[in-house]
Amino acid sequence: MDERNDGFDFKRFLDSLTPPRRTEAEERAKLIEYRRIRVDQWRDRVRSNLPIWPFARWNNQDWVQRCDPRIVGFLRDWEPFKRDGKDWKPGGSVLVCAPPKHGKSTGIYAALRVAVSGVRKALEAGEDIGQLPSIMWTTEAALVDEQRAYRTELLERCSQSSILVIDELGLAGGHQAPVGGTPVIMQLLGMRHDRGLSTCVTSGVGRVSLESRYGGGAYRRMTERGRMLDIVGRSKPS
Repeated sequence: MDERNDGFDFKRFLDSLTPPRRTEAEERAKLIEYRRIRVDQWRDRVRSNLPIWPFARWNNQDWVQRCDPRIVGFLRDWEPFKRDGKDWKPGGSVLVCAPPKHGKSTGIYAALRVAVSGVRKALEAGEDIGQLPSIMWTTEAALVDEQRAYRTELLERCSQSSILVIDELGLAGGHQAPVGGTPVIMQLLGMRHDRGLSTCVTSGVGRVSLESRYGGGAYRRMTERGRMLDIVGRSKPS
């Protein structure tokens, strides 16, 4: 039989097996949706690693007024991470020493919240989003408890996170060495320092006490890549 006259359009048949080519606008829309999903998944992972403090935001004046204004000013100037081309890289570290109820921990949370929102705003402005930082939040007490239980899961996660917050350093005995071991705080600070990672610390004791307990080397690792604010023993402005 002559295939040219049997009524079968072979070219149309092949075309039906090929997915239609997207227009440029459709390709752009798909790329934007992919970036949105990626950023939202990253934001959800970050939130799962942070405390649940929805009140801690700079536009909540009731909370801000309860904080020490020196801490508010210090942390509002801090960039936890910032743009480097299309990537977002960790900024400088911070060490905040202050008595309880002054806003040191919640202030760091508020600053992180602003930085995370900045990524979303960049996405909505149509900017390309490259590498995003991982963020962990822990306490000295949690690290000490893990070491006493002869586990290392939390230590490993904290040692690798792009940005780490160690909350309430100075009161849980993280400077004390277990038998045959290294104090967990010194171990963690050393690991992160060697990797060039940002470590943010809050403490209820002052700079002098921290350096005395943890040693000059550990103290330098907390401060040499960032800024320090110590208001322990100094009256809160009225």
